[in-house]
Amino acid sequence: MESELLERLEKWAKESPARAMLSFVDDNGSTQASLTAADLHRKVQNLAALLVASSQQHPKGLGIKPGDRVLLVYPPGLDFIIAFLACLRAGIVAVPVYPPGTI
Repeated sequence: MESELLERLEKWAKESPARAMLSFVDDNGSTQASLTAADLHRKVQNLAALLVASSQQHPKGLGIKPGDRVLLVYPPGLDFIIAFLACLRAGIVAVPVYPPGTI
């Protein structure tokens, strides 16, 4: 299932790069942030590459191996979705939790 989702994201980024993919709205219904298909795909690809890159390959590389678990401590928003999809892309197991004091 995750590969189908990532394949569709890549397809949409190529075929309709300006297509609105995600919007984050606040409790009042106001859009706080949004991403196009191309932006979402690029951000997911870049983060996935950083997650698996070693520090020798990239100064910010984390060297996480496929199958490793990674704790995602994000408030609700687009950054969480990008991080979750990047974990899928890299073969990393995402373990999402709420930040302390936000529930």
